[in-house]
Amino acid sequence: IMNAVDIKSLEGAVARSDAGALSKSFGIGKKTAEKIVLELREKVATVSTGGKAAEQGSDAEVVDVLVGLGYTLREARDAVHALPKGPSTTEARIREAIRLASRTR
Repeated sequence: IMNAVDIKSLEGAVARSDAGALSKSFGIGKKTAEKIVLELREKVATVSTGGKAAEQGSDAEVVDVLVGLGYTLREARDAVHALPKGPSTTEARIREAIRLASRTR
């Protein structure tokens, strides 16, 4: 991937959690693209925010937990996007995201 892509394109796709763009653009499989997004998301968020990925890190952790529980990356992202904004603990956000994601199944 690094030989075939501009670093900004890769960073943008990872920041948007757009595994589809990675698989289409770079000729890798869907699961590999999802794994790349999952592995690099926090690193990209940390770099792009100057080392401070507080709010994004919390949502990234919620997505990671949902994926670990067997939800697809899309289901996990949709649940996180549906969460109400505002101060809340990561644990509370995870519980609410699980509730939201289980409704769509």
